[in-house]
Amino acid sequence: LKQFMFGGFLVKHPMLRFCKNINKNAMDSLCASSDLVYLSEGEEFLAAKAPCEEAYIVARGELAYLLQDAVETVTYGTWICEASLWVQWKTIGSLEGTCPCELVRLDASALEKIA
Repeated sequence: LKQFMFGGFLVKHPMLRFCKNINKNAMDSLCASSDLVYLSEGEEFLAAKAPCEEAYIVARGELAYLLQDAVETVTYGTWICEASLWVQWKTIGSLEGTCPCELVRLDASALEKIA
């Protein structure tokens, strides 16, 4: 079930698609460790300069990315904190839901386990 729910999102990333092509069990493991995060409108999701050990993909809804005085809309299919999969990462700006949102969460430690 989780392969069906999350696999389509994860394989859009070139590295994860490569992983699936060489080892289907690796993708099954990543999907099994993934889950959904639900946000309400106006709910702050990530605070600026916070450590982050998970990557997220917008599955539904929109978020506002706030960096100093700039605001950018984050929409369906966008990766958030992808760098946390490869390096120790701290967020730069903050995010909040502009409407109800669903995000696919992938923990960086899940990727380490299949490496």
